[in-house]
Amino acid sequence: DELSNILLEKSIKVAPEHQGVAILINRDYRPNFGDIELFEITRGIWTKGNKTTAGDSKYAYATYKGVVKEVYEIHSWVPAGTQEYFTRFLDEKRLETARWEFVGRKAPKEVRELYIGKIIDKPRSYGSSFIKVGYE
Repeated sequence: DELSNILLEKSIKVAPEHQGVAILINRDYRPNFGDIELFEITRGIWTKGNKTTAGDSKYAYATYKGVVKEVYEIHSWVPAGTQEYFTRFLDEKRLETARWEFVGRKAPKEVRELYIGKIIDKPRSYGSSFIKVGYE
């Protein structure tokens, strides 16, 4: 499905009840990542500007080259380094400027099945790692 979506450039709109933020993980993502690695690079660590863009988003869409790899439910935002990381090293210099991470978990199965492997119809990022989706 993912390959056909890419080849056909078939995209899907995020429903208003699933509004959230598409988080572009292109720089850090590797195809062999497991659940924990994918969650850790998606949830943090982010600048205040990215956290502001996310606002009150309910969902975080981990996207790699436009394709949704996972969907997470955001419970809250906390200072970076508050939560434990098991698969990545937190660079102290980056923590000085990128100070936020979200607390959350995988979205319900019904929501995940709608979006994983699909390309979300979203505006161009213009260099930002966060793009609001599902807001009309």
